[in-house]
Amino acid sequence: MSDIFREVDEALQKEKVAKIWKDYGPTIIACAVALVLGVAANTGWQAWKSHTNQKETGKLVLAAEEKDIASAFERAANDTDGDHKAIALMNAAAQYAKDSKFTKAAELYNTVSEDSAAPDELSDLATILYVRSVLLAGGEKAPDAGKLAERLEAIAEDGGSSFQNQAKLDAALLYGNALKDYNKALALLEGFDGEDQSDSLKEKATALTHVYEYELSKTAPAASEKPAPATPAKE
Repeated sequence: MSDIFREVDEALQKEKVAKIWKDYGPTIIACAVALVLGVAANTGWQAWKSHTNQKETGKLVLAAEEKDIASAFERAANDTDGDHKAIALMNAAAQYAKDSKFTKAAELYNTVSEDSAAPDELSDLATILYVRSVLLAGGEKAPDAGKLAERLEAIAEDGGSSFQNQAKLDAALLYGNALKDYNKALALLEGFDGEDQSDSLKEKATALTHVYEYELSKTAPAASEKPAPATPAKE
């Protein structure tokens, strides 16, 4: 549809209005009528939605002013939904993490990560922060590094995620440090030399690449170690 209007604009400049009108006149009129009807139908809905968003946002603002911010945001999350609920839980989790309550932070981050109603960007970020919180929480039983890495890989493979590269870096750390799968870690660290990458991510990826290449070289058989020649069988 944008191509049609762009052609109309060019035609006006070139004084070819008659030709364009002949070709696209009915379509342009239909689109204009549909647009007017659509605006009229959505006016009431948008007004209600705007009022609701202001009301929900107000709850988060009030929560931020409470003395116990973490608990206040948790209560706000129970009284909101969608984007506002996810934001409230993320704020509560961040406060718990700041107070070194990583188990509780991981619980809330995981809630956002698994909430299908949460925005994709917040869900991806929550997954990364969930994994970090689980690792920081420690405990008697070591976390399942393999499952944590798999959750990060889902984001690392998503080219549309704003947190793709951070997920790749964190997953590489798990594969390299916890699982000792240096080949997998090195594969995740490829592609960090692009111009769109931040210097911080580039430096971390380069450093980890050197470390895992070194570790991998230690596990490979030395080039000088050649198998002894077979002794000919006696006849």
